[in-house]
Amino acid sequence: MLRIVITVLLFGFSIVANGELYKWVDSNGNTQYTDQPPPSGAAISEKELKIKLPPVQSTGGDQNDKPSTGSNKNDKPKSWAERELDFKKRRVAEEKEEKKRQAKLKESKEKCFQAKSKLKLYQEAPKLTVSDGKGGVMRADDAARQKGINEAQKEIKTFCG
Repeated sequence: MLRIVITVLLFGFSIVANGELYKWVDSNGNTQYTDQPPPSGAAISEKELKIKLPPVQSTGGDQNDKPSTGSNKNDKPKSWAERELDFKKRRVAEEKEEKKRQAKLKESKEKCFQAKSKLKLYQEAPKLTVSDGKGGVMRADDAARQKGINEAQKEIKTFCG
């Protein structure tokens, strides 16, 4: 259904873009601009105006997208298919960036929760045991407890705020 709507809109815009404009002077000397040829006998002079639309410029996307400046005579305006393809590429890139951002946010929230849990453990556990670095465990003294609290607070600053 969406493809049909897009196709109809694209077709409608292409008709408008390729429309003709007529300039003519009527019998009273008034200059008329219309999209229809002047009525027969009403025109003193008639001229069909050829109007070129400016080239469409890209507004972002990746670095390979080069906006058309019109300064090069070999530059051609992009067709609807090319513009649609560029749009799809930009949209896919934006979706990837959003997924990365969401993943980072989720990871940051998880690390924040872990840091808060670690802080709570170091502050409230009466008999806290920590790794001795040799594969065993030992009871945490006040210095080890304070070191763990300081590390947890740094992690909270980094990931929670």
